[in-house]
Amino acid sequence: MVQEVRIRLCKFSPIFEYGLGKLLGSVPGFQVVVDRGVTRPGHVDIVCAATADVGAVVRMSSRARVLVMTDSCEAEDAQRYFLAGALGCVNASAPLRTVVEAVQRVARGQRFLATDFGVPAPVGPGGGNEELSPREAEVLSHIANGRTHDQIARTMGISRHTVDTYVKRVRKKLSLGNKAELTRAAISSQLALSRAR
Repeated sequence: MVQEVRIRLCKFSPIFEYGLGKLLGSVPGFQVVVDRGVTRPGHVDIVCAATADVGAVVRMSSRARVLVMTDSCEAEDAQRYFLAGALGCVNASAPLRTVVEAVQRVARGQRFLATDFGVPAPVGPGGGNEELSPREAEVLSHIANGRTHDQIARTMGISRHTVDTYVKRVRKKLSLGNKAELTRAAISSQLALSRAR
């Protein structure tokens, strides 16, 4: 039996809210509650909010798990939302499957950041400074979201061997010695403020 996820929509324009509500409501196991303002009392698993107001994210995250949908693709904005208490951040024009995955992960209490935020590659402890390719950065983002190599392969539509190759390249470029360092680098890359110039 599918565990039902109650989603409160908050602070969206009426037309976007209507469309998002219909789309999410059509996903098995999702129940959508529309909210025209701040979240009201009542049990919800996740608040899906369109807001640039960090204070609103702080208030909402004190009552529920928060997924921010934003027009921004800037890592700096995503970092502000995470620091304010949001568990997820996704671009409002992301594909439905990305939004669904974000809702599912945030509802389970897991962090989610879509790969379209242009986060920079971190510099590893050994001083590596080669820039990651888009596919390498995508693999790193999936690692930060807690995915296994097999899950990454399925998500990206590539073989496990190819994922392993990307991981080896990332570790070499960033001068990372082990899995723990790779994971720390992946998480810090998602919280980086801006792309290195």
